[in-house]
Amino acid sequence: MALPNISVATRPYDRTEAILQRQVELKDFELRPVNLAGVSVPQIFERVYKGEFDAGEFSLAELVFYLSRKAGDLIGIPVFLHR
Repeated sequence: MALPNISVATRPYDRTEAILQRQVELKDFELRPVNLAGVSVPQIFERVYKGEFDAGEFSLAELVFYLSRKAGDLIGIPVFLHR
């Protein structure tokens, strides 16, 4: 029986390289990384907001903006890749 997929979209950073190179595994799920190198930040946010991926980069400001207008069902988790 095939495992359920979880798509994770991110740019290649030192902290995400293992995910993009499929060195990270999840129990009971197949992780499907999507490398967004070369994609502009506004395009990344738009694609994440539209639900193209199960998980992806999103700024806190954009999350607050969309949620304050009840414009989606996003759930934010505090992961800070640049700190």
